[in-house]
Amino acid sequence: MPNIRRVSTWPALLYASAGGMFLISSFLLARFIYIFPLSPTFNWASASDSFLSVVGVAALAFFIYISIIWSFSQALGFFVISILISTLAEFLGLNSGMTFGSFYYYHPDIEPRIAADLPMVIPLAWFIFCCIPLILLRPWLVRTQSSAVVKGRDVFQVTKRKRAGWRETLRASDASSAINESSDSQIIILVKRVLFCSLLLTSCNLYLEPLFVYTKSWIWDQQGSYHGAPLANLFGWFLVGILVYSCFFYLQSRWYRNTPSTSSRLDYLLIALFLMWVIVALVMIHEKLNSLMPLWLTLMVLGPSLSFRVLEERRRLRIRQFVEGPRQ
Repeated sequence: MPNIRRVSTWPALLYASAGGMFLISSFLLARFIYIFPLSPTFNWASASDSFLSVVGVAALAFFIYISIIWSFSQALGFFVISILISTLAEFLGLNSGMTFGSFYYYHPDIEPRIAADLPMVIPLAWFIFCCIPLILLRPWLVRTQSSAVVKGRDVFQVTKRKRAGWRETLRASDASSAINESSDSQIIILVKRVLFCSLLLTSCNLYLEPLFVYTKSWIWDQQGSYHGAPLANLFGWFLVGILVYSCFFYLQSRWYRNTPSTSSRLDYLLIALFLMWVIVALVMIHEKLNSLMPLWLTLMVLGPSLSFRVLEERRRLRIRQFVEGPRQ
């Protein structure tokens, strides 16, 4: 009998599980928005359990997906890092007002709570939003991780193909960027990854803050200039991102040598769902607060980020085609 190699179905099952959970969380979120925030009689006493179920399912879906594209241990490490740092930042902000620019408190009906001041759903929400830059910027993060782990590998392969006589069309900018990327030190690569991810994380607050202040999810002691929130709140988000991504990317560069694939079909589903809910949030802000500022600020950040992802995927594809040479 011929030797038949059995192929594991675990990756396909994990992809299906993650995709299904993302769709379920989107359905729960749509139901939550339709029933609660759009209702004139909205109150957190009746909405708290529904909101926790939405965030819980979404957090589990993101955890499974990060496990797929990197590894279970890296997903667990990122989960622990984001939960611990966000929880400490929240406790510091609630008790001293230092982290996010002013004293604030969460609506008393948002339960259950880790402690008297902090609802359990908040660190889980932090984990979800910290995952978003990892997905939106994944092709670039994979390239920089590869350059840091195996320095000069792409340049060696390109040079080898040229010596073998391959004559392929490759833009000079792609080749020079590959060479420059390989010559960067690991510190510079780490700094660039941390800054880009932290900026993208901070941009999420541009459309989250007006909605949650409007629904009194949290209440500021001193009204700020950005729809009731202080501008220093954005710096607090950026600082949390700096700490989370610095710890994760540093541990990743020290302990892990395998890099994930540059893209996945599930990426496009997540990006589509993310953009859909960003649009819903911006429409709600315009309807309830009659403000277009969050729309323009969000477009200024998300537009270049998505364009950067598309260009990076095309660049990676051109280099791979050049390295592999023409198919026989």
